[in-house]
Amino acid sequence: MGGNTLSFGVGFGWLHDVETITGGSPTNFPAINVRYERGIHLFENIGVITVGGLFGLHYRQYNGNFAGTPQFMGYRQSWTSFSLMPQANLYFHEFFYHQWGLNRNIELYVGVGLGVRFIHNNIAGSEAILPPPEDLVEANPWNFGWNVFLGGRYAINRDFAVFAEFGWGLSVFNIGATIAF
Repeated sequence: MGGNTLSFGVGFGWLHDVETITGGSPTNFPAINVRYERGIHLFENIGVITVGGLFGLHYRQYNGNFAGTPQFMGYRQSWTSFSLMPQANLYFHEFFYHQWGLNRNIELYVGVGLGVRFIHNNIAGSEAILPPPEDLVEANPWNFGWNVFLGGRYAINRDFAVFAEFGWGLSVFNIGATIAF
């Protein structure tokens, strides 16, 4: 892939399992993210370090009846999370090509991001008895955000690739496409 890339991803998996505690029904929409990367240093026979940034959006709604009790019928809670964070990735494609003969179109990488996350928490119905998960209860909706992941990207041609990532942050599993320019 080229020196500059733009990736568009869809993430699945949310890190707060309220429904396992309460027996309600969650609606978990996929996270949407856009990431820009620029290669800054090539390590011979290893790969490249990239830096850039990520913008992500995730929405989740929970409708519950809190352990089946009638007084909690109609309880609703939703979280909207916006993330903006600088990121750095280390691609190991040269290492795996030279050491194992892995196809040059396959790029394996690790990444980390640190930044801010704005979380809007909305509670309605049944006097809003059930509190949100601890890390979402804050007077200030601006929070420290982070992202750590392992990924793989397959270059279909010089300017287009598809990727999959597994990690911790905006979502647990992320898939998408990357364009180079």
